Amino acid sequence: MDGAIADFQNMLKGKDTVLFYYAGHGVQVEGENYLIPVKEDIQSSAQAKSRSVSLGDILDRMKASGVKTALVFLDACRDNPFPGSSRGGARGLAVVSAPSEIETCIAYATQPGSTAQDGTGRNGVFSAAMLKNLAVPGVSLSDFMTSVIADVKAKTGGKQQPRVDNGLSKPFYFVDPAIVAARAQAAFDKSKTELAGLDAKLAELQKQIASASDAQAKQKLQVEQQRQQALQQAKALEADNLAKEASKQKAAANTAATLASERAAAQAANAKAQNELSNLAVARRAELDKLAQAAASDNPDVLIDTVDRLEVVLKEVDGQYAAALQKSLNASNAGWDKQLVSMRGEQPDITETDAEFAARISKEKSELEAKRQDELARLRTAAETQRISQTATIRSQYDDTLRSLQTKVWTVTGSGMKLSIGAFDRNTRLWPFTVDSADPTIPMQPVNVVAQLGTASDPRAAILAVDAAVKANALTAEIDWTIKRDLASKRYSIVIYAVRVRNLTNDAVVVEVKPNLLAAYFTAGKRSSPIQAGVGSLVVNTKSGSGEGDVYLDGQKVGTTPLTLKLAIGPARVQVRWADLYSSFSQQARIGEGQITAVTASKGLLKAGDTGPAGGLIFYDKGGVSDGWRYLEATPKDLSAGTQWYNGNYTRIRTSTALGTGKANTDAIAAAQSEGIYAASLCKNLTLNGFSDWFLPSKDELNLMYLNLKKTGLHEFGDYWYWSSSQISDRSVWIQGFSYGINQEMDAKDITEAVRAVRAF
Repeated sequence: MDGAIADFQNMLKGKDTVLFYYAGHGVQVEGENYLIPVKEDIQSSAQAKSRSVSLGDILDRMKASGVKTALVFLDACRDNPFPGSSRGGARGLAVVSAPSEIETCIAYATQPGSTAQDGTGRNGVFSAAMLKNLAVPGVSLSDFMTSVIADVKAKTGGKQQPRVDNGLSKPFYFVDPAIVAARAQAAFDKSKTELAGLDAKLAELQKQIASASDAQAKQKLQVEQQRQQALQQAKALEADNLAKEASKQKAAANTAATLASERAAAQAANAKAQNELSNLAVARRAELDKLAQAAASDNPDVLIDTVDRLEVVLKEVDGQYAAALQKSLNASNAGWDKQLVSMRGEQPDITETDAEFAARISKEKSELEAKRQDELARLRTAAETQRISQTATIRSQYDDTLRSLQTKVWTVTGSGMKLSIGAFDRNTRLWPFTVDSADPTIPMQPVNVVAQLGTASDPRAAILAVDAAVKANALTAEIDWTIKRDLASKRYSIVIYAVRVRNLTNDAVVVEVKPNLLAAYFTAGKRSSPIQAGVGSLVVNTKSGSGEGDVYLDGQKVGTTPLTLKLAIGPARVQVRWADLYSSFSQQARIGEGQITAVTASKGLLKAGDTGPAGGLIFYDKGGVSDGWRYLEATPKDLSAGTQWYNGNYTRIRTSTALGTGKANTDAIAAAQSEGIYAASLCKNLTLNGFSDWFLPSKDELNLMYLNLKKTGLHEFGDYWYWSSSQISDRSVWIQGFSYGINQEMDAKDITEAVRAVRAF
């Protein structure tokens, strides 16, 4: 390591800028940072001083070299530097003073006194973030480190935050925009020279072809001409791309040099550009709509109708051949049957015994049956051969049309699509979108797509392009869809082959996925009214006189009656609740594909096992509203499977065991115990589905919860002991066992049991 640093020092002579990057093990001893060689086994601060390299010494060497700018990066903060010693090394690295003689920027992988994470890949988290941002052109060191800090914080969940001590008086670029622009221009100039050479070569070839008298020589020259023309076209495209890149980089360099003085002008130019992009987007949308209308002439209905008509013809022809074959088979069988019948009148020869006669007749019948089967097989083969021959043209046409139908891809864009734009995440550089169809003939489930702009070759340019398009309303959604023939179900299926978001200002695809999504079905002649795949309709109404009610699906409010929803096929628990909270309706419905499931709700009082207003389970109805409540409702889930009843304060709290006393008990416990995490506070502080009036149940309320819910199998409870709010003494309270056959018992307050909150209404 000493040798490497000595070589490094020798390189600095006559140089303007120096960069020192260290990723390894570093420690601080008595305020000084030491960089530890890989193979050193250092067990104490003394060894760190003698066997490591002082960062201060490296900075002194930089100062002595005469460089003007020094950049120092330290990914070297680790914990427990000396495992064999309890003294000496401190946690992390210390902040160092930069030499005043040179401009210096020192970056640390994490804050002073903190440790850096190693990461899971080849590099540490800090180094990986550096590499990710390093090659972005036109980014100053200050902005570069801002991106690095953001990436490290995002990767570590905020646990690691790099520190930068920037003492530079002017912007520094790892990739200078002017240098990038010069390289781009040089590449373009070289490409133009090569293109001119190809043009000259093609001109010479044309002269040779014109003057060639030998046909074989002329053909050889023409082949070479075609090859050179292909090269010329490729080179012309390359030159065009390089010209655009050179122009882009030149503009970027000019912008970077004059950004500070032209900020106001840039803002005005941006507003003008946004207006132009908006106008371009409107024009492009109109163009896409015209294209979509023109594409309608390539109507899939024509292909579908052709397939169906040919299929009918084939079935008719096949049916005719089958009928003719059956007629032939019947005639043949009739002849053979006559022969078999005639054998019944035969008499034994005078020379035959009865056994010999029976054997002969049996043999003749077998031979006759074998001949029958041979003839029937010949008839079938001849008929099948003729059927195939006669229908070959029709079948080929059918196969070709079906293949064309199932391989053709149609595109829906413009006003036929709906696009929802999500919020861009700067840290992950992900921009989410939701694509849906506005074309009733192509119903589909909305598809979520995410543009991973951080993986673009130029992430910054990609982000700015999408941001500009969003502001200009210049993004549009597109889908490619195909039709597949479902012979088994005698219907066609619409398959979404590709989903994309396109930037109308530059015709670039922002993101594209190929979900191969089964979207809908339709039968022949009904493509205009397809059935969306995996979806059915639910219609919820209330009976006359029941009034308007809130509709819940699987515990979540989805609207108010009357209500019509599209839902995924399968079971759906429908519940209607009324404003008085004391009436409810519940029904298990099954949503069928393409079907309408109707539910009509009527008011009815709640009963044990019904879902209450807060989404919990009713376990007690006292038969009328008094003291402000009628029902008791338990939370859908346990709050905790291991909580103490008290917070460590053994106090005598006057509580009751009766129904309707749980809330008063909980308030008394909370007042006596005050702050802390214990059973009553968990319940009292609970807010669930908008309700905050929860409390710890009394002894009798807890028992009813067991009897009416757990024991009757209306709901799954853990087989635990549950706390009540009913105290026995200053050290014990009532608990309820929720395993079958276990009754209520006493337990000490410092034991941990389960907690189930309830509420009254």
